[in-house]
Order: sequence, then structure tokens, then C-alpha cells
Amino acid sequence: MGNIILEIGVNTGQDVERLLQYRGDYHGFEPVPELYNKLTERYKNNYRVNLYPYAVDIEEGPATFNISKPTGIAYAYGCSSLHEFSTNLDEVWPGREDFEVVEKITVERIRLESFLDNLNYDKISYFWCDAQGNDLNVLKSMGDHVKNIQEGRMEVAYKVELYSGTGNTHANAMKFLEEHGFKYRIHKPNHECDIIFWR
Repeated sequence: MGNIILEIGVNTGQDVERLLQYRGDYHGFEPVPELYNKLTERYKNNYRVNLYPYAVDIEEGPATFNISKPTGIAYAYGCSSLHEFSTNLDEVWPGREDFEVVEKITVERIRLESFLDNLNYDKISYFWCDAQGNDLNVLKSMGDHVKNIQEGRMEVAYKVELYSGTGNTHANAMKFLEEHGFKYRIHKPNHECDIIFWR
């Protein structure tokens, strides 16, 4: 038994080293095959790093995953998502060339509740989620395990909903966090924002 670190949406691994400063083994999820393959090669000799090629969601099973254009402001394929882009982005968030789907693939979805039920751990030292419109669903997928998060960070819509009909807004996220006993603050509010939370 021991603490763990969770990251959903590892992307290129830009946050892994920082997260490894927290106590416990690291468990990261990245469904984009090209990114996942590079990550597994990069961390193949690090016994603390565990990587999984799944999308985390409130539902389990196969689903269509939208691969975004790999260039632009975001990290490589950084806008890839289980969700479709909103249709009015040219008006509300102009100038982003990465707001384009270049490929659709089938990915396997898992709930964190199922994953954590089979993991022998004490606490979640840090929870970092950038699941592109699905962050609130990721938290909800944890079931009772959400009470084991010590601190974390998630990205949600602030002024603009990048993805259609997800409900992944700062207002809904703050309500969920309050209901589960977290304190929080909004970080860098703009079109989107991060919410940093802790117990």
C-alpha cells in the first residue's frame, strides 16, 4: 500500500517529471497512439511510471476519439478529445489552427473507479487532468475514490466551451468540488481555466 499520482491526458509527458516529485507511483493515461508509444519508450526503465492507452470517461467500452491537428498553440495533438468541437469557435476563439479534426480512431474507455478498485493504494497524492472537455466526467468516474484525492488540478471551460455539450464548465466543476469537500481556486481564467483544488 502507498500513495499514487494520477494524470489523465499525458500528451507528450511535459508534466511527468514535475508530478514525480509527489509521493507514490505514477499512473498516466494517453489514448493517442503516437503519443502513447513515445511515452512508453521514454519511460520504459522508470519503475515508478505506469502508462495506459485508454481514454478515461464516465462510461466504459469502445468509443470514437477525435485526433486534432498536431500543430498550433497547444501541445502535439493537444485538442484531441472524445468530444466534437463546438461549431462557433471561429467567432468566439479565432486564430486557432489546431481546432480541426484530422482523424477519428476507436479507443477503449475506462472508469477510474474500476481501475482504482483493482489498485492497492492509500491516497492520491496528486490528480492532474487535462482531458479536453471530459475532465468533470473523469472526476465523476472515480466514484467514492474521489475522497482519496489530496490535491489536484483540472482544465475546464471558462468563457468558451471548446467542445459541444459537455457541461465541462468552471461553474459545474466548482459545484462538484464543493459537494466533495474540496477548497479550490481558479488559475489563469481566459477562454478556459485551470481549477486547482485541495483538502
